[in-house]
Amino acid sequence: MEQILGSPCLAKAAVGAPLANSIEHSPPTAAPAQPRHVIERTAPRHELTIIGRIFTSVGSRDVTIRDLSETGCHFLDLASELRPETRLTIRIGTIGPIEATVRWRKNQSVGIQFRTALYPSVFQHICDQFDLRKR
Repeated sequence: MEQILGSPCLAKAAVGAPLANSIEHSPPTAAPAQPRHVIERTAPRHELTIIGRIFTSVGSRDVTIRDLSETGCHFLDLASELRPETRLTIRIGTIGPIEATVRWRKNQSVGIQFRTALYPSVFQHICDQFDLRKR
């Protein structure tokens, strides 16, 4: 048994190389994945539910914030067609106004990037005090 464990063939198998005379089973081939637009994130997102208020050049309205990071957030906007690069301000609970730019939109979901990142203590305060799921 020691001779088998010490054989070069088995050593290669231990790091992923196939054994000589072995049958390899490859997974079935799937259709190639469709290309996706990749957005690089500079800070991790945290899922939550907060009612916020956005202010644009045409007015203001309430939105439901679905996740938040120190550098931006994602919210549901049922009332408008905000486009990427639109500038706005947002209030999150009693925090704000925070200047931001729309980075993406998909159906009624909108992602914005804050002009200046939130301080970690402010971010934590928002998560602890305004998340409706914690009430």
